[in-house]
Amino acid sequence: MTKEKNKTTKLVVSIILAILVAIAGVVTGVLLFKLAILPVQLTIGAMIALIIIGVLALVLVLRRKRGWVFGIVLSVIYLLCCGVGSYYLYHTNQAVDEIITPTTLETDAVSIFVLKDDPAQDVSDIEDYTIGIMRELDRENTDYAISQIEKQAGFTLKLKEYDAMDAMIDALKSGEIGGMLLNNGFLTMTEDMEGYENTMDEVRAIITISIETEVEEPQQTTDYDPNYFAVYISGIDTYGGVNAKSRSDVNIIMAVNTQTKQILLLSTPRDYYVPLTISGGVRDKLTHAGIYGVDVSRGTLENLYNTEIPYYLRMNFSGFINIIDALGGVDVYSPESFTGLHGGTYQEGYNHLNGEEALSFARERYSFSSGDRQRGKNQMEVIRAMIDKCQTSSLLLNYQEVMQSLAGSFQTNLEQDRIAQLVSAQIFEKSEWNVVTYSVDGTGSSRTTYSMPNRRAYVMIPNESTVDHAKELLRQVKDGETLLQE
Repeated sequence: MTKEKNKTTKLVVSIILAILVAIAGVVTGVLLFKLAILPVQLTIGAMIALIIIGVLALVLVLRRKRGWVFGIVLSVIYLLCCGVGSYYLYHTNQAVDEIITPTTLETDAVSIFVLKDDPAQDVSDIEDYTIGIMRELDRENTDYAISQIEKQAGFTLKLKEYDAMDAMIDALKSGEIGGMLLNNGFLTMTEDMEGYENTMDEVRAIITISIETEVEEPQQTTDYDPNYFAVYISGIDTYGGVNAKSRSDVNIIMAVNTQTKQILLLSTPRDYYVPLTISGGVRDKLTHAGIYGVDVSRGTLENLYNTEIPYYLRMNFSGFINIIDALGGVDVYSPESFTGLHGGTYQEGYNHLNGEEALSFARERYSFSSGDRQRGKNQMEVIRAMIDKCQTSSLLLNYQEVMQSLAGSFQTNLEQDRIAQLVSAQIFEKSEWNVVTYSVDGTGSSRTTYSMPNRRAYVMIPNESTVDHAKELLRQVKDGETLLQE
């Protein structure tokens, strides 16, 4: 009786384990197959190993003879490995879906602003207010926002048009109007207007209308090169949603040759005085291009350097902080000691920085005699530090946190096969990348701009010799030549 009971127990255990092994193998296999960024050879190798070990465990445990105990042990280990692997693969797949799924929408936020001490708290309180609007600037979004606000409020807004933003702000401060309706992105330009630098701290929004538009995808005119690609990295000056249109304070082209393992980080100062793709030849500060969309910033740099930049990666303050923290901080080199305006004290040499500290380091310009030029160099040093950190084993220790931080932290149209190229280079070749940085230069001046035609602003007139040198560096990366840090 006891012998029969043992046989029955053994049979039940074998069947349960066999079912669990089969389910675990199928689930892990499906999740592994779905992880599209893995190189094909790695996926195939992992699938073969998963099948062989799974079949061996099933055979041994179902035979219930010699090797049965080993089959039980192997099955338990297989289940544990599949369980842990499935957990990571599931969360990785979720993050990858968000990362490699193109985010083609951008958001304009148009608000009615009143002075901070104004008693109005919401739209119902401004029925008797006169609201200032711009006569021509951003008129399509302005008209749409007016229609939506009137629909919500149930009354018609009393409007007064202005030709210049500073005149409308003056009218608000003097009491000539009770509020002003303006695109939040354009309001940020007041920080560049002498005498109006504190406007954003003097007003508050009582209603905001969000307007979504499609990002215009670039059309490549040259043949697809499997070894070379260029990405426009844009850092926008906002927290929160990464798809919000805003000034681009970081403008870096990352040119990558996966065959020669060369990376060029080319920085263009935010105040560079260049024609925008939408300005009909009229020059503007490069940072203002971001207000019109990431495709305008990208296209403007394409024209400046006479090169194709088919990809973009846009990140805001929140995403930057999340990724740095998930990496466990980064070691960034500073050429001099300084205290940042936004916090943080940095010593000459290498500094280990968390997300907030790295952001303050990358934003600082007032501590340097070269101002925005040094800021651009510091931004590239942070990116270099991130690349270096991704080449270390510590990345594996923080793998889950890094994947979670990537999801929703940036907006990109980078294709999945390009991402797979980079993953493959690290996994199979343990690549040591040669990262070279360069920043174009110019001369400070005061000029009117496309976005602010009635008011002069600080700009940087391009030094054409540095622009020409940047073009040459881009050519060298594309042609597979070795770069030297200057």
